Amino acid sequence: MAWRGEWEEFAEHERDPLFLLYSEGFAVRCEEAILGSAGHLAQAAEWLAWCAAHHAVLAAEFLRRLDNGEAVRDFFGSWHDVQGHSQTGYYLGRELVGDLGRGRTLRDVACLSPGEVCKAARAFLRAALPG
Repeated sequence: MAWRGEWEEFAEHERDPLFLLYSEGFAVRCEEAILGSAGHLAQAAEWLAWCAAHHAVLAAEFLRRLDNGEAVRDFFGSWHDVQGHSQTGYYLGRELVGDLGRGRTLRDVACLSPGEVCKAARAFLRAALPG
């Protein structure tokens, strides 16, 4: 938020599920940079492996809900789940931000416009779909 100069606007941007995916993924990537590992996600190697193996399924479900105007809250928080696994949105967001970071600094990724973020997030999710 500080790099973006958007303290109040940021919460409004997060109402868009695609921007929320980016913002949560950015937080995970920052945690990893600070801790020098996968942060709290590293504590659940089996969970991380499951998410990676089901990346396309998770992306498809996120897009389906998005396109149908359904809530995506099941992807976030330990009290919700998608296919019996909680916090899968943090995994997807982490992967999205990693993708956005190719050829960019962390600051550059942080300063992408909401429009750029949402366009890139949708393309990232679609790229995970088979065929």
